[in-house]
Formats: sequence, structure tokens, C-alpha cells
Amino acid sequence: MESAWIGVIGGLAGVLTGSALTELLRRANRIESYASRVFDKRMQVHEQLFAKIVSARSVAEEVMEERKCPPDERHSIVSSVVLDIAEYCDDNALYLNEELTLHCVGSLIGAEDVAGIADAQEREQAAEHVRSNLMSATEMIRAESGIRMIEKFFGKLTRAKLSSPLIEYYRKISKERRALPR
Repeated sequence: MESAWIGVIGGLAGVLTGSALTELLRRANRIESYASRVFDKRMQVHEQLFAKIVSARSVAEEVMEERKCPPDERHSIVSSVVLDIAEYCDDNALYLNEELTLHCVGSLIGAEDVAGIADAQEREQAAEHVRSNLMSATEMIRAESGIRMIEKFFGKLTRAKLSSPLIEYYRKISKERRALPR
């Protein structure tokens, strides 16, 4: 009689364990099937945000040029670009990191004031601040989208050693920039 109970309990435990394992595997498969679609959509959203930031960089450079357009026009131009980025980020908030969104939207703030700064040194510092924010935004997008990690992986995989005088000069400048206090 005891062996019958042991058999029943063992069978019941086996059925419960099998059901639990089946459920875990089913969930893992479901996550895998969604993961590729989500990754593709995230990549598309990040690509478009990257394009908007690159476009914003050229607008910022034009607006920051000394005496190119009046202050109210500069403000209007920068505001429209910032609003466009903000709307895009809001529309795609499901796929974008909140902190990345915050930085991208705020990157251009102050660009409209640069041309109005009388002191050349202060004007250049303010312009460099805007440029730095925009450069950081593009780097953050590359990191958040996974492109940075993929580049490192491919670099290790191919073991390509890119070198030229231009590349060496770029590396030197990049190293010097990273060493500067922020």
C-alpha cells in the first residue's frame, strides 16, 4: 500500500515538474520570438533618432555662426528642431531610454544664444558645449542601440588593424579629448 502511495505521489510530482518545465520553455520561446521583432524596431527607431541628431548638428552650426540671422529667427529654428526631436522621442517612447531621450532633446538648448555672445572666447566655449552635447548624443544612441557592442564584436572577430596617418591623428586627438576634464 505504501509503495502505491509513493508511486502516486511520484507520478503527481513528475506531472507537476513536467508542466512547470513546459511552461518555462513556452515562455522562453515566446520571448525569443518577440525579441527579434523588438530588436528590429528598436534599431529602426535609433537609426532615425541618430539621423535627426546629425541633422540637428548642421542646423546648430548654422545658427551658431556669428551674425548670420537675428535672435528671434535663431530661436525659432532651434525650437522647431528641438520640438521635432521631442515629438519623435515621445512617439517612440516604448523603444527609447528615458535618459537618452532627455539628453537628445536638451542637446540643442543654448545653441540659439551662441551667436549673440560678444566675447569670442565665451562664444567658442558655448558653441563647443553644444557640439559636445550633440556628439555625446550620437555616442549614446550608438551604445543604447547595441551598435557599439556589435562594432567591438566584429573588430575582435575580424582582427582588423586599421591604420593610416589620418587614423593615427584621429586616435591622438580622441585620446587627448578623453583626457580633458569635463
